Amino acid sequence: MTDAGIATFSHIDRFSIFNRTLGIEGWLFSPTRNLVRLELRFARGASVSVLCGLPSQDVEAAYGAEAADCRFALYTSVEQPDDIVINATLFAWFSDGTTATLDDLGTRDKGSEPAHRLTGKFIAITTALPPGNFLEIGARARSGNTYRQFVPAGWNYVGFDMRPGDNVDVVGDAHALASYFSPESFQAAMAISVFEHLLMPWKFVLELNRVLSIGGVGYFMTHQTYAVHDAPWDFWRFSNDAWPALFNRATGFEVLEAHVGEPAFIVPVRCSPGHAADAPGYLSSSVLVRKIGHTTLRWDVDLSEVIESPYPA
Repeated sequence: MTDAGIATFSHIDRFSIFNRTLGIEGWLFSPTRNLVRLELRFARGASVSVLCGLPSQDVEAAYGAEAADCRFALYTSVEQPDDIVINATLFAWFSDGTTATLDDLGTRDKGSEPAHRLTGKFIAITTALPPGNFLEIGARARSGNTYRQFVPAGWNYVGFDMRPGDNVDVVGDAHALASYFSPESFQAAMAISVFEHLLMPWKFVLELNRVLSIGGVGYFMTHQTYAVHDAPWDFWRFSNDAWPALFNRATGFEVLEAHVGEPAFIVPVRCSPGHAADAPGYLSSSVLVRKIGHTTLRWDVDLSEVIESPYPA
């Protein structure tokens, strides 16, 4: 949080837009000064007051009496475009005349999500290993994002993707990894937002086993709930409990950790009995695995036998 160098603690629990209604919830407090006013400001000058001083027994239990009644909430209709709303800033005024601001409201606490914390654990594990070969599946900068920065110093990075593009070293089908790389030639592997696009993820896991060395680690993040994208090549969603069906002793792996994160609301267009209006879901699902042995399982089905459409460019 940006302020005058005085300790301030905060967390954004919710920052969402649905049907032009903005909802924001969280908590904010300073051990040495009292919060007197909160205001949400948009880039084009509009602002709206935020209700603060709400009960916060959970935060108080963690931080002490200074955190009593530190929660805040706002639900309001918005006319501004989404990009303006998303870039809004929260302004705080305190009893001693000082102020503080919170920006990046939708992403500032994303790293604390369980599914995203596995990223740091994966980096720590690979950093502690002797440098080797690092494979990223789905390496193309499709949305302008690349993850080469996750690779520890001294490792040899290989970017693999279905399509050529920035950050891609080898072009090919992930369902046939062993056709492109030598057996046990990698000591670490990673894929971000790829598993939902694998038509046969179990086949990929068997192929991964063949190119990953014993003791090699893998980190994979996908979605438990998400909008359909890259159709018609959008096939699967994964809960944290789904990963052991793919990574297990029979496929030559063990699951070290698996989590879901980034809570979301699933709201039906038509509410009916048995369908809650705001059922919970999670945007992300991630798993950290280790290869513990070889597998004798095979799935000798070529991708072309199952699907005729090419992967969307």
